Formats: sequence, C-alpha cells, structure tokens
Amino acid sequence: MQFGLLSQSGVEAPDTAAAKEDWLGLSFNMKMGKNNKLKAQYITVEDNATTKLKGTQTTIGFDHKLGDKGTVYAMYNTIEEKAATTSKDESQLSVGYILKF
Repeated sequence: MQFGLLSQSGVEAPDTAAAKEDWLGLSFNMKMGKNNKLKAQYITVEDNATTKLKGTQTTIGFDHKLGDKGTVYAMYNTIEEKAATTSKDESQLSVGYILKF
C-alpha cells in the first residue's frame, strides 16, 4: 500500500495576489495480487479571489499489468466546483494502454 499527501498554495501571477489558491489532496494505491493495482485520489481547492471558488476532484482507477512492457488501465474522475455565482459538475472515464519500450 502507498499513501500520499499533496499540498500547494500560491498565486496565478505576481500581479494577482488576491487570486491565491490553496490545494490539499490525498492519494492511495494498493496492489491486488501480482498484476493489479487499485488507485484513488481526492483533492480540494479553495480560491480566495472574488469568485470564492471551492472545488473537489475525486478519482478512482484500476491498472492491470500485461507482462513487463504493457499495462491497461481504467480511471473514473469527478470534478465539482462551486463559486459565488456558478457551479459545475463534470465526470470523465478514461481507458488506455501504457507501453514501455
């Protein structure tokens, strides 16, 4: 098993000090047998600008190793954002193949 903590604080550009963003995230992955891995990540963001944006991103994924050079994966991601005047919810599904050479 592996756990991770992600933290970031900063501004978009030097002249936009009011647009400070704070990010905090947690990540996790766990091997399931010899060839499989379950992965998850949760991130929150808060924007201190006039928009007062607050958002979360949640991701869960699964990898299956196909020998030494190939891995197939599937990942599901949701993003929720709420600002002073708007809100947005999105979700994505990704499926792919990683080839190492």
